[in-house]
Amino acid sequence: MINNYQNNISYLVGVALGDGNLSNPNGRAVRLRITCDNKYPNIIKNIVKTIKKILPLNKVSLVKRTKNCTDISCYSNQLENLLGWKALRGIGFTYSRTYKYFQKGKVRYNIRISKNVSELLSVIKAEKKNGKI
Repeated sequence: MINNYQNNISYLVGVALGDGNLSNPNGRAVRLRITCDNKYPNIIKNIVKTIKKILPLNKVSLVKRTKNCTDISCYSNQLENLLGWKALRGIGFTYSRTYKYFQKGKVRYNIRISKNVSELLSVIKAEKKNGKI
């Protein structure tokens, strides 16, 4: 059974793949940056809350980029291990989508990638279990 911590990691990986990136702009600490449309304040709050649950000692910042979008940003050298990929300038995968499903009282997150699927799976070190990734 997947616990809440694993659910939070899964959610964060899905959001980061769709709308974020890992970088190391200062050469000292890895930064997770997720860009979100301001039309969705509850999603912004949920992403911030999720990051704070995973990294409770780290500061999570909101940076207004334009009137339409906000960057959610957090620095931590634990991010590469938690998310399963190395800091890059963007992750180079296109057409990624995340979907949230509710089934039998549980939440399930699906990530849909239509290009570079094999490369993505090797980057995040995904493995099949019972025929599913």
